[in-house]
Amino acid sequence: MPTELSRREFSWVLGGPQGGGINASAEIYAKALSHGGLHVFANIEFHSNIMGKHSYYRVTAAPVPVHSHVDEIHMLVALDQESLFGDAPERKHYPSHTGHVHQVARGGGVIYDADLKIDPAQFGRDDINLYPIPFFEVLEEALKEVGKGGQSRKYIVMRNTVALGASIGISGYDEELLYEAIRNEFKGRKAEAAELNVAAVRAAAAYARSHFATKPERRLLPVPVEQRKSRMLIKGFQAVGIAKLKAGLGMQTYYPISPATDESVYLGASQSRLSLQGLLVAGMVIGALGVLVDLTVSQASTVIALRRVNPSLRFGGLFRGALEVGHDHIAATVATLVFAYAGAALPVLLIFNVGSTSFTDAVNGEAVADQIIAALVGSIGLIASMPITTALAALLAPRMSDKQLASAEHAHAH
Repeated sequence: MPTELSRREFSWVLGGPQGGGINASAEIYAKALSHGGLHVFANIEFHSNIMGKHSYYRVTAAPVPVHSHVDEIHMLVALDQESLFGDAPERKHYPSHTGHVHQVARGGGVIYDADLKIDPAQFGRDDINLYPIPFFEVLEEALKEVGKGGQSRKYIVMRNTVALGASIGISGYDEELLYEAIRNEFKGRKAEAAELNVAAVRAAAAYARSHFATKPERRLLPVPVEQRKSRMLIKGFQAVGIAKLKAGLGMQTYYPISPATDESVYLGASQSRLSLQGLLVAGMVIGALGVLVDLTVSQASTVIALRRVNPSLRFGGLFRGALEVGHDHIAATVATLVFAYAGAALPVLLIFNVGSTSFTDAVNGEAVADQIIAALVGSIGLIASMPITTALAALLAPRMSDKQLASAEHAHAH
């Protein structure tokens, strides 16, 4: 027996080549339905398909709660012929799917590109409504409205928006809600793209209304304004990701182009923002800080010692004398720093040796390159700090009294 849901639900499917903007269009459509007070359940064919292969997005909506999709389609929107009839013509012996025309409910509608020039008899159905829409022609008219006429090939990806607008015009849904969803999706620098898409929807909806008097048996209308409630439209991977974050998840591994991909990307975007560049710089600074302090203190002490031994030395003499000591100190300290970072990378170097990894591949690997960069940055800092510290000490030492010199010797001894 038909339930309240089965009598009022509306199942909409957008099919086309992977990478053709199907996801974006379907999700904007779902948001428009949600803003109209409808309950929405959407699902996409898992997108492990390579670019250009068939993909589809199904959106089911109703004024009552929807907890699953339905196989029956009330409005099929096809961006290519494969979405209609499958890939049997190309893969006669081993077709991967048979299209979606056979899933369209009796009295349902099929929107497709009129430029495909499909004979209506090819559909093999006299119980559904066909709506051939010249996607490029409509897109060109929309672009003319915004001063971009003659550029329809440049904006070919907007065919999906034209198809979406046509389905809105035929199903009778509120266009303003779709405009709102589009503008919410494209903000800031993308505001111009929003208006292009709004123009495409408006032109397509107008074309559909003026060219097709027959409407599908089941149409979709928003809930009256006074009955609308604020609803959250959330993706499954977002729900799982939020649950994992609340549970304290700190790390997740996954294989790309798998069901965990979207979830892991969302987790990465939702966790606290860490600057990898900042962490790298901080590690370099901390690693070199110890030897930097040792070098600068030793240089200052050398200047004080020279001043104590020969009180007649002024800036030039103190600077040259301490600089000679500093050169040797720099050489020893830089060597220490390099050995320290090499020691930190020793396990990785051993693995490279066992695996017969070439020198070029090894030094370009992240683990070794990090240590090389750290050693170079630390060495540059040390080399620069030696003359600066020596110059400052040589400038201040002649101004120190005998008492201050003695105090400095006592402090250094401790």
